[in-house]
Amino acid sequence: RAHLRQGLPPQVVEMAHLTELDMECNILDHLIPQIGNLHLLTKLRISYNQLCELPRDMARLSCLTLLEAKYNNLTEFPESIADLPLETILLDSNFLQDLPASMARLGHLKVLSISNNTLRRVTAESFHGLKQVERMLLMRNELTVLPETLASMTSMRELDLSFNQIYQLPLGLPGLSSITALRLSFNELKMHHLVMDEMENLKELHLTSNRLSGIPHSFARLKKLQNFKVGGNDFFMEPQYHNLKTWEQVQTFLKRNLERLAGSAGAEQRSGNSLRDRRAAKKLP
Repeated sequence: RAHLRQGLPPQVVEMAHLTELDMECNILDHLIPQIGNLHLLTKLRISYNQLCELPRDMARLSCLTLLEAKYNNLTEFPESIADLPLETILLDSNFLQDLPASMARLGHLKVLSISNNTLRRVTAESFHGLKQVERMLLMRNELTVLPETLASMTSMRELDLSFNQIYQLPLGLPGLSSITALRLSFNELKMHHLVMDEMENLKELHLTSNRLSGIPHSFARLKKLQNFKVGGNDFFMEPQYHNLKTWEQVQTFLKRNLERLAGSAGAEQRSGNSLRDRRAAKKLP
């Protein structure tokens, strides 16, 4: 297969009626400014290249609803796309370190995936205007906290924050009552952070390999929970309960552990170095 090694070929930008453009799996190191001439473009796929930045002229792609730019060398969130009618942004496996305030202008956004980057910071303003987001995937980054403005994303259905270093959740997180899947495995959470009993539509909850000394009995209010993963924490748990996939299994687990959980609600017990060994493994691909 022949690979494009330079920028976007000039003849492509002369295709005035183009609505979808797929330039994936090449060796592109830049896009020419004239890409902004593709005024009818709705979908742009440029993953698996060597792009370090996106041109400012992309701001002229006034019909663009989907941007896939995974597996490139982007180090900054492209400011040029902040005022576009984007509904889906996929920037996985780049080198982004923070999410800027300009993201808040993406009022049409429904899917945001920035997994496997080096995110350390999310400004409070970043999430403020993202009220239409239904699916957000930020796993495999270096996040430790999230802004309280996360609670304003009231359309959220799926949130994946696995494989980070999160030790504190936003106080307003329980207000995301529409969420059905919440994945927080391989973080630094303790039991008193788990205030989720108001998430009445939650069906999937992953808490594997955190620092939990137990599980709040209030989780029994999560009547729709079907997939519950809590293995690899700091309390004894029989192997058959590590991945609870039905409400009946969850109820059985809670009943069997109610007495112990009530007594250890405020306790923090460590189990040697085994948890640290497991948590170190999370960085493996």
